[in-house]
This record gives sequence, C-alpha cells and structure tokens, in this order.
Amino acid sequence: MKQIRITPQELAQLKALQIKHRLDWPAVFSANECGQIWPFVTRGFTRHQSREELRGISRILDNVADKYETARAGMGRFFIDETGAYYKDKSGELTMFVEFRLEPRRFPRL
Repeated sequence: MKQIRITPQELAQLKALQIKHRLDWPAVFSANECGQIWPFVTRGFTRHQSREELRGISRILDNVADKYETARAGMGRFFIDETGAYYKDKSGELTMFVEFRLEPRRFPRL
C-alpha cells in the first residue's frame, strides 16, 4: 500500500476542485492513460468537452493519479476521503490504493 503525506489544507484543496459534489465521497476524479485528470461531473463516461484538466494543479492529486496508474490498468474513476484513495472494481468492491498519512498543518519558516 502506497502512503502519501497530506495536510488538512491539501485535503481541503482536493475537495475544492470538485465541480459536482457527491454526498457519498468528499472528492471524486477520473484519470486516463494519457495522464489527464478531471473532476467528477456525471455518472458513466465523461465526454471530452465536459472534462476540466487538473494535471499540475495539485501535487497530491498528481501523485494519487500516478499511483492509480500502477494500481489499475486503464484507470478510470477514483474516490478520495480523509483516509486515502480508492477505486471500484467491476463488482463494485472498493479497493484502497493510496493511504493518506495526515500531517499537522505546515507553517512557512521565517
């Protein structure tokens, strides 16, 4: 299991990237083999013109998507909460592929 260190502020940033909020997950994204990442906007296939590219916006999101690529061929939708990142297999079973290690808030050095 891959671990990623994340602050509460970084988790809040991931949640803020959402276009369409879901009650069951704080943050939901999709990714493909081309390296593109976009927020959830509809169930099923997201048409190309409805995708808002997020690669490069968040180091945490980029890192999660990179780990997703090694965890699941073909990639697809992934789900994020306070504990980590998950995907659903064909049967709908959740699989955690990244565990978040919540770090205290970081303050800049003076």
